[in-house]
Amino acid sequence: GSSGINAEYGGYHVHEKALLVILVPYGLTLFLDHTTARDYLFLSIIGTYSLFPLLFEVRELPLKAVIHLMVHSALVPLLRSLHPDMSLSGGEKVYLLGLVPHFVMAEIVCPLCLPGKEFLPLMMYSVYCAVGFLWAYVRAWRGVLR
Repeated sequence: GSSGINAEYGGYHVHEKALLVILVPYGLTLFLDHTTARDYLFLSIIGTYSLFPLLFEVRELPLKAVIHLMVHSALVPLLRSLHPDMSLSGGEKVYLLGLVPHFVMAEIVCPLCLPGKEFLPLMMYSVYCAVGFLWAYVRAWRGVLR
């Protein structure tokens, strides 16, 4: 897990969507223990959320939200059935809840209030997802160093 995250972190500034490259192999390890499953869940939510700017048309807005909610509404119960003691930390829950106002700001408020600033929502996605990814990176290395 941590070596894949380490490789990803080195290239994150180039293309944050490359986070999906580590999600697939990391997904194969989520059966190991509840810590790995928790880290995978957190990274999966961030990784798929970071793809939202690729669907940039207004008509795709509901599609983004529905697909994201459907995938992770299925993933959480699956991971909980495998690891009943799996849970996100309070900070992780707050961060993930912050995706909702972030989504509203990036997808609705900015385009309506700042129509000439097309790259502002993209920057908002990159920065918010980078913060979550950095947390996952630090957490992975803390686990290795223990």
